[in-house]
Amino acid sequence: MIRSSRRTGALSLWLLFSMPVLLMLGFFGINALWMNFARAQTQRVVDASALAAGIVMVDDAMLTGAPTLLASLETIAESAAVNYATIQNPVGPSPVVFENADYVFGLIDHPLDAQSPKMLKLIDSLELAGRRTAATKNAVPLFGQGLFTLSRVDVIATSKVKLDRQVAGFRPVFGNTIPVAPTAIAESKAMSGWKETIESAWSVSPPTTVAAMPTIKITIGGTAAADPYVLTVSMASDPATQTLNGIAPVDLASFGGQLVVPSAGNLPIAGTQSAPSGLAAALQALQASGAKRAYPLYRGLDGMGQAQVTRFVAARVTNVMNNGSTIDVTLTPAFLEHPSVVTETGRPTNPYLARVRLTTP
Repeated sequence: MIRSSRRTGALSLWLLFSMPVLLMLGFFGINALWMNFARAQTQRVVDASALAAGIVMVDDAMLTGAPTLLASLETIAESAAVNYATIQNPVGPSPVVFENADYVFGLIDHPLDAQSPKMLKLIDSLELAGRRTAATKNAVPLFGQGLFTLSRVDVIATSKVKLDRQVAGFRPVFGNTIPVAPTAIAESKAMSGWKETIESAWSVSPPTTVAAMPTIKITIGGTAAADPYVLTVSMASDPATQTLNGIAPVDLASFGGQLVVPSAGNLPIAGTQSAPSGLAAALQALQASGAKRAYPLYRGLDGMGQAQVTRFVAARVTNVMNNGSTIDVTLTPAFLEHPSVVTETGRPTNPYLARVRLTTP
């Protein structure tokens, strides 16, 4: 009995002295998992906040390149990041904090600016740093902090969102339609097309407001060489439906499921200059909704009568006049972002279209 009491006493003494160490090891393991979770959650919030900021910058004001309008968009983007971070709290009681120096906007030259040196810019990216630190009074607390006098831990996460404008075309995402109207507009200056009416006018007198942007008037159903070409993208749905609702994945079966202009060459698409039934009503409904659409530009017809699509622009319908056999349509350039936009490195900068995506800071 004496030996048993001695062993029990020794074990109790060992447990007494080792308990703090065991507790510390336990809290260390818990806090290691907790910190990994806190870093991941903070990164998720910063990524989402950067995307929210990128989305709100998709505004027609961006297209003008006017410095005052870009500054206003930067302010709106910063507010969107803060608001989203406040809503999507990470672990802990306080949201991620963004300080003034944590917003770094990247700028590129506006491709429609003919000045030398170029003065107009486009916002290309936003690099964002989100803080949960002692300095911002929202550091991540640890388990056992009061028991072992542990300090809170600083967590800083960075993210970068890019407005990718190296546009090649469109590819449906998750079975949704692509925002393309099947009305191809002449590109060439010689044909009094988009380049002459919109881009040449832009280079001479860059608009300083959205209301001052140049417009183009096209006549669907005309017979002149410069008139629009209504593309026969598919027999599954008619051009009027595609104009109003977008082009569906089933319509793209003969194009490999996408509308992408080859890096070298053009994309041939059959069509007609006639105005199909219901197109005027679809354009009027599109005007009423204010929705943006991408429009193909084409560089003449090939020997088979197919439009040679070279690139895409974006516009809003601002006026429609149904003349019976012809339809007069006025388009105002716009800035359109959509997840179906396909981008490829090396493509020219497209000021009208973009895809907002996360990239490496």
